[in-house]
Amino acid sequence: MKMTKRILFNEINEGFERLNKARLGKTILRSVERDFKPAVIINAEEVVAIREQLIQVQLRKLPQSNR
Repeated sequence: MKMTKRILFNEINEGFERLNKARLGKTILRSVERDFKPAVIINAEEVVAIREQLIQVQLRKLPQSNR
């Protein structure tokens, strides 16, 4: 599978053009309905524990000379 380089500015610009046309009634945008889960509630201790776990994972990925 060959990867093509994306030009994000063009993609964003195209999206705004389509949105403008939809607002003028010239086209209809695709829509998808989603069920959203409520946000997870965590306390400060859990946030600290998650950060510490992430730091440990990042340190394991670093070469020994960068520590």
